[in-house]
Amino acid sequence: MANYRGFIKRKLHVVDQKWNQSVDTMGPCEAHLTTYGKVKELVIGSFGEWSNDVHIVIKACAASIAHFTWQESGYSDEEDACAILTTYCFKKLAILSLREVAVLLRNRVNQIRIGNKETGKNNKQNNMRAITITILERLISQDLNMLACNALHEALRN
Repeated sequence: MANYRGFIKRKLHVVDQKWNQSVDTMGPCEAHLTTYGKVKELVIGSFGEWSNDVHIVIKACAASIAHFTWQESGYSDEEDACAILTTYCFKKLAILSLREVAVLLRNRVNQIRIGNKETGKNNKQNNMRAITITILERLISQDLNMLACNALHEALRN
């Protein structure tokens, strides 16, 4: 994760050497990359952990939301609203990442075929049913999450 920017710079240096005849100096492609500043590495791990950049982005978003909505949401001050929103976002992100890891593991187990052709065919049919059920579960879960978010925002407004 930390070497991502260096990896891109090395690739662009090779491109500059090949196409722009820049041997030891920084070529136009590599120079253009430096105009963008630091690349944010938004990475979420398989055990509910995340990179520092994810932490920074969530805190910045929560601070911005708190700045504009803390009074109408009923908080005592902007810092209180920011702390509650940040905690809520971290909690939701951790739960979502752990849930997706569980789904990934379940799908990997479902893809294993054991036995003869007939058993494999039955496993494939069962896998298709499981995938269909998973999709329906996710759609229902997303609808429930949207309702919960709407209820949260309504409660914050009152």
